[in-house]
Amino acid sequence: MEAIVPAFVAVFLSEFGGVGQRGALAMRAHGKGLLLPFLLLALTMAVAATGGFFVAPVMPIQARGLLVGLALISAAIPLFIPSHRKPASPSKMRFGMALLGAGGPFVVFALAARTGMPHFAALGGLLGGVAVMLPHLLSETPLRQVIPIGMIRRASGGVLLVFGLIVALDALGLI
Repeated sequence: MEAIVPAFVAVFLSEFGGVGQRGALAMRAHGKGLLLPFLLLALTMAVAATGGFFVAPVMPIQARGLLVGLALISAAIPLFIPSHRKPASPSKMRFGMALLGAGGPFVVFALAARTGMPHFAALGGLLGGVAVMLPHLLSETPLRQVIPIGMIRRASGGVLLVFGLIVALDALGLI
C-alpha cells in the first residue's frame, strides 16, 4: 500500500499536460482508438516497475531513497518548461517513446526499487496516468481552453520539487 498512493500522486502530478497525454489526444484525433494509449501506459508502468524490482537488491537502502528523491526532482523539472502546442504525430512508436521519456515511469521505477513492491508501484502509476488521460480523452473541448494547465503544471512541479528535495536530503542524512 505504501507504493500505490505515492506512485499515483507523483505520476498524476508529473504527467498532467505531459507529452504522453498529448500523444494520446493525437491518437484519438486520428481515429486510432482509446484502448491503445491505455495499453501502452500499462506496459510502460509494468516495465518500469519490473526494472526497479530487479535493481533494488544491488542498491543500499539510502541509495534507493536518494533514487526516489531524484526521480521526483527529474519529474518536476519539465513541468516548469512551457509546453508547445505542436500537433503530435499519432504513431504508436512516438507515443510509446513519449511515455518512456516522461517522469512517471522513472518515479514508478524508483518507488518499486525503494519499496520492493513493483506490482503496487505499477498499479499506482497506471491509475495516475489513467486519471490524467481520461478527462482529456472523454471531453469534447480541449481542457486547455477550460482550465489553466500552465499554472497547474508549475504548481505540480513545485510540489514535486519540494518533496523530491526533502526525500533526497533525508536519504543523504542532511535533514
